[in-house]
Amino acid sequence: MVSSFSEVPTEALGNIILNAQIYAAPGQADRLQELLSEISKHAKSDAEPDCLEYRTTRSFVTEGIIKFAVWEVYRNPAALKTHFESEPFGKLLAGVQTGDLLDKPPTVEYFYEF
Repeated sequence: MVSSFSEVPTEALGNIILNAQIYAAPGQADRLQELLSEISKHAKSDAEPDCLEYRTTRSFVTEGIIKFAVWEVYRNPAALKTHFESEPFGKLLAGVQTGDLLDKPPTVEYFYEF
């Protein structure tokens, strides 16, 4: 199973569906939402024509933790690679690398549609 943002599945038999569970560090939920909103806007634009769907959600606070779930659908591996190389996604990665944006590493799962 591919389980990180850096790994792109290469043997999809249909559309690639990505689900990411992202946990905001205390006090960082609004910043994380802002970054995800920028990514969503880019993914839904003409800049990513093979991104077929991009949905972001924010949980209600549970035990002090705010979780974001992102559902993405891409036509092929090249479309997913394009997404990961976009400027807005790079901003998210930069924020993650600082170590203060997330409470724990995200969970990323890839599926293919049949």
